[in-house]
Amino acid sequence: MKLKLSEEQKACFFINLAHETKTPLTLIRNYLQKYMQDHEHNDDLLIIRQNIEFLLENMTAFLDVEKT
Repeated sequence: MKLKLSEEQKACFFINLAHETKTPLTLIRNYLQKYMQDHEHNDDLLIIRQNIEFLLENMTAFLDVEKT
């Protein structure tokens, strides 16, 4: 019984962590996209965008796994 409760608490913690990470990453991505539309693109901004997308994909995949 304690083990099951512990596992549920751990899963809940990681789900909350993923949600709390995904939200600011989404905001950063949106502001970055707007900035890139209004200004000249450069390699640094493209690398930042790629890494934000990578993190968001990982957070989404983690949340999808936790749903099952």
